[in-house]
This record gives sequence, C-alpha cells and structure tokens, in this order.
Amino acid sequence: MRLARGLSLDDAGDGAVRVRACDWPWAAWLAAPPLLVGLPLVAWSAAAGHWIELGGGLVFCAFGALCAFLAAARRRDLVVSATGLHGREGAGPFARAIDRAWSGGARLDVRPFALPDGAPDLSDRGGDLVVVAADAEYLLARRAGPGWRETLASARAHVIARIPALGLHSARQEAP
Repeated sequence: MRLARGLSLDDAGDGAVRVRACDWPWAAWLAAPPLLVGLPLVAWSAAAGHWIELGGGLVFCAFGALCAFLAAARRRDLVVSATGLHGREGAGPFARAIDRAWSGGARLDVRPFALPDGAPDLSDRGGDLVVVAADAEYLLARRAGPGWRETLASARAHVIARIPALGLHSARQEAP
C-alpha cells in the first residue's frame, strides 16, 4: 500500500511488513534534466574548445550527479518483524545489506527532527519513523513537509496492525 510518494508498506507474510522508503523521492526527476542538458554541452564545448560553456556544462552535470546520488543512496527496502529486520539500504551496486535482530521488546516511534536552540518550531519540519530496541535504533522512513506527522502515524498504525508487539512497548509518543 502506497502511503505517500517514496513510502509504501506491504504485507511480507509471517507477521512481517515490507517497508519501502525513499528520503528524496523527487531527486531522480531532478537529476534527469540537468544531465540531459549538461552532458551534450560538456561534449560539445570540450570538442570545440569553448571553456566558459564547459564550466557551465560541468555545473549542470554536478547538480544532476548530486540528485542522482541522493535518489540512489537515501532509500531503504526492509522487512520488519517482531524480532528483527532485514533488507537493503541504498540502491544498485552500492546497496548495503541490513540484518538486525533484537532481543526483548522493541517499539515503533514517530519522532520529529531535532530542533536547534533558538530555531522556530515549524509544523512541517519533518520527522522519522524508527524502531527503538534496547541496543539500537533503526530508521524505517523519513518524511518532511506538510502532513509528515499524519503520513508517519498512518505508517506506524499499519505496521502495528500487522506486528502488535511493536506497539506494546510504546511508552511515549510526541504530541502533535
């Protein structure tokens, strides 16, 4: 079930949930136009000896490469169960395998991003959906912008509906 662009939850069987999350869902779309413009400009300007245009083309290519990196690196495909999680973080050949197990209880929390001292408390600053175990915390999804809290709370409710053990130990939830 798709909850938002870059965030979907599916039943993985045996009381587990597959979470597919991308922190920068628009980054791939932002990478394509600068690369489509920048690569031919670099090739033409290098062949013709137009050095000023070469610099402009390299700026386009650098922005496109940064967006492509964000689209590839900031994604997770995880299967969460009551006793652990496994899956991949990243994309393609740069993906890292993740296999974590926890003993005892774990809880699923929605946490707003930290607020630096003196910064205004903006309602759309965003937050994370994390599994908090006794030994570590595991990031499942990250949202920002209007409606982030509702999206992550809905994801939390769907996961807890399939894995009730993650909701039993929720001692505190941030108030809206």
